Amino acid sequence: MNPRDATLQGVMSHVALLDGIYNEMRSGSVELGLDRLRATLADARRRASPEEWSALIQGARAHPLREVLHQDPFMQRCYARPRGYPGDPSALDFVLRARTVSSLPRDRVGQIHVLMTTGPLANALRFRRDCLARTVDDIAKNSARPLQVLAAGAGHLREIERMRSVVEGRIARLVAYESDDACLDTIRRDYAHLPVLARQGTVQQLVEQPLFEDMDIAYCAGLLETLGQAQAAGLVRALFRTLRPGGTLLLANFLRTLPDLGLLETFMDWRMVVRTEGELFDLVKPLAEDSTAAWTYNADPDSTIGILRLTRRG
Repeated sequence: MNPRDATLQGVMSHVALLDGIYNEMRSGSVELGLDRLRATLADARRRASPEEWSALIQGARAHPLREVLHQDPFMQRCYARPRGYPGDPSALDFVLRARTVSSLPRDRVGQIHVLMTTGPLANALRFRRDCLARTVDDIAKNSARPLQVLAAGAGHLREIERMRSVVEGRIARLVAYESDDACLDTIRRDYAHLPVLARQGTVQQLVEQPLFEDMDIAYCAGLLETLGQAQAAGLVRALFRTLRPGGTLLLANFLRTLPDLGLLETFMDWRMVVRTEGELFDLVKPLAEDSTAAWTYNADPDSTIGILRLTRRG
């Protein structure tokens, strides 16, 4: 069998699987169907060559199952990319500022929405938000003075809503650095009462220019997943340079073990730069060992997202 025929056969076999999942979801077995879809796409992504995977994605998007899934506003917004990129902060607000389950419709659309905003991806997003907020609070609690904090690629800065240190006056200033003006407008509106400075800028500007200094904490939540290894390493070096002696750098990145990767790429057009734990560590290798006093690594219970913490030597 030539490669083209093998690819076509693979597409046809997965279309047949999608037919079964589509019928399950239409008949009311939404959770079972979504679980099968997640597992089917994860397996296909793992086994397929890049060419086969691209063909499978195109075949899946032509299937009527896509119309069913895109009735969910979270999935549809990611796929539509109204801001030019998937997983924008307004989409993430469906997860990070989710309505209570009781307020959602009980029909198929409501079930899909609940399952997508409480599944592996959503759990990892909330873990990242809470871990960053908790770490800032822990550092602020043990500091003799209010802290200077830099959030690179701030998005809507929803982690600030979990930071007790902000309302307790332990944060002197939190700089929300973000390239998307719409995000900055949201930050200015939602957090006008807090010590937040919204600052527009790109990754390239941050890498090439010394924009900030004497930060007690610098962190990036979802920014690394948009950058290749070389660009990400450059960003890490730039963020580390912003720290005062004794300052802390926090780096978060989704891991290759995220079960939703096939689903994200196929039906949400969301292609993350995921990394292994080792690849995340590789980003900090260029930093001189004598510049780093300590580091710790933490992952969520499902090992779908990793957070690396480095402390600059004082």
